[in-house]
Amino acid sequence: MSRLRLLFLAVVGVVLFGGVAARLVYLQVIDHDRLAARVKRQQEEQITIDAPRGRILDRHGVVIAESAEAVGVYANPREVAAKGATARRLAPVLNRPVRRIARCLNRRGSFVWLARRLPATVQTAVESLHLPGIHCIREPGRYYPLGETFRSVAGLVGVDGQELEGLEVAYDDLLRGEPGLYLRRRDGNNQAVEIRLLRAARPGANLHLTLDEVVQHIAHTALADGIEANGARGGVAVVLDPRNGELLAMVDSGAPGSTGRRADAGRPYRSNVVTWTYEPGSIFKPLVAAALLEEGRAVPDTLVYGEGGSYRVADRIFHDAAGDHFGWLSFAQVLQRSSNIGMIKLTADLPSTTLYERLRAWGIGKRTGIDYPGEPIGTFRPPKRWSGVSRASVSIGQELRVTALQIAAFYGALANGGTLYPPHLTHDDVAARTVRPLPSPRRILSEKTCRTLVRILEGVTTPKGTAPKAAVEGFSVAGKTGTAQQWDTRHHCYSRTRFVSSFVGMVPAKRPRIVCIVSLDGARGRAYGGQVAAPIFREIATRTLRYLGIQPGDGPRLLQVAAADRPPRLAELSQ
Repeated sequence: MSRLRLLFLAVVGVVLFGGVAARLVYLQVIDHDRLAARVKRQQEEQITIDAPRGRILDRHGVVIAESAEAVGVYANPREVAAKGATARRLAPVLNRPVRRIARCLNRRGSFVWLARRLPATVQTAVESLHLPGIHCIREPGRYYPLGETFRSVAGLVGVDGQELEGLEVAYDDLLRGEPGLYLRRRDGNNQAVEIRLLRAARPGANLHLTLDEVVQHIAHTALADGIEANGARGGVAVVLDPRNGELLAMVDSGAPGSTGRRADAGRPYRSNVVTWTYEPGSIFKPLVAAALLEEGRAVPDTLVYGEGGSYRVADRIFHDAAGDHFGWLSFAQVLQRSSNIGMIKLTADLPSTTLYERLRAWGIGKRTGIDYPGEPIGTFRPPKRWSGVSRASVSIGQELRVTALQIAAFYGALANGGTLYPPHLTHDDVAARTVRPLPSPRRILSEKTCRTLVRILEGVTTPKGTAPKAAVEGFSVAGKTGTAQQWDTRHHCYSRTRFVSSFVGMVPAKRPRIVCIVSLDGARGRAYGGQVAAPIFREIATRTLRYLGIQPGDGPRLLQVAAADRPPRLAELSQ
């Protein structure tokens, strides 16, 4: 071999070796960090697992919502060879459509969820199939042991742990903990070789409510039975402690306020007590009566002529209930017999602005501030937008829309001597830490006005009043009925066939311990509040007073129990 050829081969060898050496230096030194990160991304994957949410508890510690161990099933599509057969075998175990599972298995990537928050027993069933690429991992699930009774209060958590409705939304910052983090490592063949916990989940804090499991059950059962018996679309009921605004029960049933359109999926988990607005009808008359008393425009003995049950204001003729043809009535009798004509004539000289400002000060057209999402303000137009009949209409609970909470809050103030406490589901310190603070209590009525109105409203539940069916044996009851015609949007007039039937009352009347409102939507027939809602109130009040240990007599006398004793729970009461 010539020296020239040897030299050429040597040069070529040096160049090739130099190129390889340079490439190695580039890969191992200059580009090391990028390549190492790329390998790590290919071999390692982080999986976030939600933390157990805090429990929701009633006032005595009974569990309303809690997290418990569940199973998530996921797949590595790259490891699944027979995707169609795998989907068919998994479908009955996961209770998912075959087509949906197949779509997941055909996605790109190395991780896809097939099902979330399944019962822990599903893991055994999945693993027994020995399907390549299909894996299980433990995660927290959300359970509501008391079911429908608290469904619309507690709300709903989504499949990915996100809050969707109810208290789960309002107190998410408190209930939601810090998620856990797992590391999943694969080998060169893309097979999982390790799943390691990087960060343990931190559970959320518990939420204690003012609601009482037993009172909630009493109210829910009575309301549901009343709705079924009267063929109503739905209804709401509230039991409130007038001494502090604490809600002991907040229940709904059916679909009050429904328009016949298809409801969204979240509606069953949203409280109609908070969100349903309706014209109140005659349960609104005590608010107007309070304005007359506070303004010095009337006293209990003030007389007004009932015009035989028919009276024209501007271009509209107002009527009393069918069969009522009143002559002279006192101010007290106007309320006790629920005369529309009497109330219209009593307020005829009350300036519209005065009436409006009084009602606004008492919470009409404003949110109560309850610690629950989605509360509307209702509808209450200012006087500049009133027509010639608006003052008359407002005086009998028309031309405005309210929520059951707004009415309950006012009657709570009436019951305690004039202080308006915002209705609430948790204690003030909890609300202040997590959602906007509850509004401060404020005096809205004089004690004299409260005493006068309560004394008058006691007559409503006597045989001469409109609600003898609301009377509770052994107790004096003060309250008011309401039978509100609903506005017919198709014919632009008040319906003669669809009503909101209500009763709101306080008991014992001398020193009230509870305020309860019941409103039903669309009960059959004329559906007078005294016939439809009053018996439901009586059932709720009777059983609640018995449960709370309140004795008949002048004011509440609690049964004395040993300090170590606790109130009987629902399970015990049913035995």
